[in-house]
Amino acid sequence: RMIKAVLVTSDFPPAFGGGISRYYHEICRALQSQVIVIAPSCNDARFDKAQPFKIFRLRTPLSRSFAARLIQTLLFGAYSAIIANSEKANLILFGHWYLTVMGPTIQMLTGLPFGVFLHGGELDRFRTGTLIRRVAMSSFERARVIIVNSEHTLQENRLFSKGNSLVLKITPGVDTRRFSPYVDCRNIVGRYALNGKRVLLSVSRLVERKGHDTVIRAMPAILEKVPQAVYVIGGTGPQEDNLKSLASEVG
Repeated sequence: RMIKAVLVTSDFPPAFGGGISRYYHEICRALQSQVIVIAPSCNDARFDKAQPFKIFRLRTPLSRSFAARLIQTLLFGAYSAIIANSEKANLILFGHWYLTVMGPTIQMLTGLPFGVFLHGGELDRFRTGTLIRRVAMSSFERARVIIVNSEHTLQENRLFSKGNSLVLKITPGVDTRRFSPYVDCRNIVGRYALNGKRVLLSVSRLVERKGHDTVIRAMPAILEKVPQAVYVIGGTGPQEDNLKSLASEVG
């Protein structure tokens, strides 16, 4: 029987351009008609029409506050059950761990199995949050499938989840038609005066948990031992202005 899944995520293009957003988009492009996406509203209908899969948009709060996450979970949960039924889907995939709290209820009401994507960073909070840990583990143990993005996340999941869920590892790939190691970088080297430098490079979304600020604060100590060192950050995100200010402060 062919899988037809509903992916429920608060992080999807074009409004969001981080790694998780792109990861989901590439998976959906590969699955095409085997997946239906439920994501927050955006103002680019042309993007949705250009995709080889259906996208349903939902107006929902997107802040990280507890109240916003609770409302988002309830709205996404109810809507995913409706869409899964109307589209004859046979699996619901939650793109974020906190959304899985609706999984057991939806499964009980509709009979549909559910799964969850894990990316690694979200698991850190389970080490200290006893209630969060219990809720998450309860949901994970009832999930039909847990999809992780790396070997590290796979091992972390084994520490927290003791259920019989199928665990799949889908490592983010690279589109070799867009990215190549044979690109001529001389313009970039000249623009940022990198010739002869020992370059430390970070390419990611600029969010607090990535730890760019830690590296910036460590640069004076690094330069004492490696005078040619330079730290280059590529990316955008909510921490961009803070990181620029910190870099200026550290010098």
